[in-house]
Amino acid sequence: MSIEQRKCDITPYESVELFIADCKTRGLATPTIRYYSTFLGYFNKYLEEKNYNEITHVVIAKYTNHLQKSGISTVSVNTHLRAVRTFVNWSIEEDYMQYIKVKMIKATEAVKEIYCENDISMLIDKPDTKCAFVDYRNYIAICMLIDTGVRLNSLINIKVSDVDFVNGMITVRITKNKKMLYIPLSATLNKILQKYFRAWSLSHNDYIVCETSRRQITGYGLYHALQKYCEAKGVDYHGIHSFRHSFARQWIVNGGDVFRLQTILGHSTLDMTRHYVQLYGTDLQKDYDQYTTLSKFNTEKVIRRKIRP
Repeated sequence: MSIEQRKCDITPYESVELFIADCKTRGLATPTIRYYSTFLGYFNKYLEEKNYNEITHVVIAKYTNHLQKSGISTVSVNTHLRAVRTFVNWSIEEDYMQYIKVKMIKATEAVKEIYCENDISMLIDKPDTKCAFVDYRNYIAICMLIDTGVRLNSLINIKVSDVDFVNGMITVRITKNKKMLYIPLSATLNKILQKYFRAWSLSHNDYIVCETSRRQITGYGLYHALQKYCEAKGVDYHGIHSFRHSFARQWIVNGGDVFRLQTILGHSTLDMTRHYVQLYGTDLQKDYDQYTTLSKFNTEKVIRRKIRP
């Protein structure tokens, strides 16, 4: 049997297994592999229930309709379809199937949930150093998230040795795109971290956000620890990624330029960074008259008239 014939005979279930194995070989991040495994698992289950042995345009259309009728949001439907699209594109490249196109569902994107200034104020209310380590650790995690915009997986992998207090820089070694990231260390966070390291005697190789035993905390563990922390502070918990959105919003509203924001967030292109600007465009109206060119010159004219003898 030729290679071409064997590839044609492969089932969707088998090709999904090969895709996941290839993802692992290429060194994709564990959360990414988990995402593909989960959502392609749902896709496989649907194919088995409907006895589909081949993926076609019609099958994709029916699966999309099935997802829409299940009652989940359009965003969730696209989350499912995005995994299927990546798998299908890979299968086409590997000659496991003929060309088909998986289309996303168009929808008006809602503004992401963020932590308002009042929320942030309550969350970064510094605890006493005599409190339990976990409480202080959670406070530090919030400060790191809101002041650097790092992702969850990046945060739990930052060590004490990655913080350069002299040059004011944090080295982020684990990132979504596998590229090392260098984030400026603000003067405020600089002082907070120095005090934290001294108070709890963290060593060079300790993770900044760690377990009481100093072992690395898991993403799942930190997610739920911060959920409890927010609840104790009386703040609605929107998840860890919302801190990244909150950081981006504060940066934009406070007049930070989009190019530096792109570098800090580790975006390979400006597309996602511009997306933040679009999401929080209504916030940009605040105090807009103070910064526009016409307002500036009009104000100067008024001042000159007032001081004219």
